[in-house]
Amino acid sequence: MPPAVMALAVAIALPLLFYLPGLLISRAIPGATSADALERHYERVVISTLLSGWLALLLAEMGAFSRWLHLGLVVLVCLVCGALPAAHTSRTRHRQPGGRLEVLAFSLVGVIAVLLVIPPFEVVLGVRDAGVYANAGFAIARTGSLVQHHDLLADLGQAAQSDDAAVREPAQQALTNFLGVQHPERFIATRMQAAGFVINEGEMVQGRVVPQGFHLFPAWVALLTSVAGFSAGLAAPGVMAVLGAWSVGMLGRRLAGSLVGLLAFLFLALNGVQVWFGRYSTAETTTQFLTFAGLYSFARFQQADDDRQDPPAARIYYAALAGVAFGQCALTRLDSFLVIGPVVLYLLFCAVAHRWNAAHTALAVGLGAMLVHTGLHVLFIARAYFFDTAFARLQDYALTSHLALPFLTPTLREIYHGRPESALKDPAQIWRELAVLAAGAGGLLVLWRWPGLLFQPDIAAGIPHLDALVLQNVDVSSDDAQLL
Repeated sequence: MPPAVMALAVAIALPLLFYLPGLLISRAIPGATSADALERHYERVVISTLLSGWLALLLAEMGAFSRWLHLGLVVLVCLVCGALPAAHTSRTRHRQPGGRLEVLAFSLVGVIAVLLVIPPFEVVLGVRDAGVYANAGFAIARTGSLVQHHDLLADLGQAAQSDDAAVREPAQQALTNFLGVQHPERFIATRMQAAGFVINEGEMVQGRVVPQGFHLFPAWVALLTSVAGFSAGLAAPGVMAVLGAWSVGMLGRRLAGSLVGLLAFLFLALNGVQVWFGRYSTAETTTQFLTFAGLYSFARFQQADDDRQDPPAARIYYAALAGVAFGQCALTRLDSFLVIGPVVLYLLFCAVAHRWNAAHTALAVGLGAMLVHTGLHVLFIARAYFFDTAFARLQDYALTSHLALPFLTPTLREIYHGRPESALKDPAQIWRELAVLAAGAGGLLVLWRWPGLLFQPDIAAGIPHLDALVLQNVDVSSDDAQLL
């Protein structure tokens, strides 16, 4: 790409990817535009980033990814939101608008954070996760599809099943010579085109190759690669590292004042581990950004719930934003249950304690939508990665074993049934597990019907405002707590 064309593409793309959608979406929602300048800009970046990454992944899953299609859809979102009437600005009492000097201080730390993650490590080797993520993103940018189809592999796979030995045997020898092998009694993905790029059992004849892992981060690599080349794609973890550190700073600022937020941003940006993962093409920094953007939005939702000056739409807006951010962690890493699990428990508690309102519904819908997307992603693309990684843990219980069986190969089904320690060998095991689940559900129903069994009446009466009270007590809103 000529330098002039690349510069034009970057100038067009960056505002569309990281700012304008958030500006127009928040503008259209009552109470969603903060009176605090720093928070206002941060929230616009968060919204835009969540939208851009998710849309890139969706297009890649459908095999329709391209720079101009992605940007065109973002422009369409901007036009629709821009056509809506502008809503008024939030009048939150938790924080006064930040001064220009404070914005300058945060900007200076942001510049330091950017300089520390440039240039990225140019690691594109297979076997290592960094190489798989990078090459997966590059492949998406090149072909427009997350799943790669290779005609030569398909031809060899079909020839290997031929009835003619003169055709079948050379094809089988070629597949043995050029493809990696994984044991069929352990893996759904029994062949590898290269380390980390796997071929599922029975899919050789289609030439279908799937990169291992979950793929929101490779979608970001593809998106930045399509805009400004391979070096920009390798900068994806650095972009996420800067946004993640900024999110930590904004959460600290929201809960404990400007000084705490600024120092959190600065110290995390200077941290050696943060710099390492900011220059190494793995998904850690993406998960960090999503987690702390979700926590910031959760804090905003709770404090807006306590601030009756904010319209109900503001509480719903921040709750939905938190749900989407937390939910996108599931599209990024398999261990996202460490983030999502507490959120689900919180929602369950709110339901049992009769604290549920429209904002909790928005949180659940945002989270649920991303989890549904994750489930479909596992079903149609990352099936081998999910079930091969969870091979041992799924067999710990009869219920999870039964749920996994339809997605396994015939060989693996026999392994699940045949292992001496298999939970499927005892026909009564699944009924015991179902009885435990039923007892738990029944207990929750009893607590929902009679909350006094869990809480004293005077405590139960104050529960609806307990979370807001905790955040209010943590929030240092006095002038002495402000940095500038």
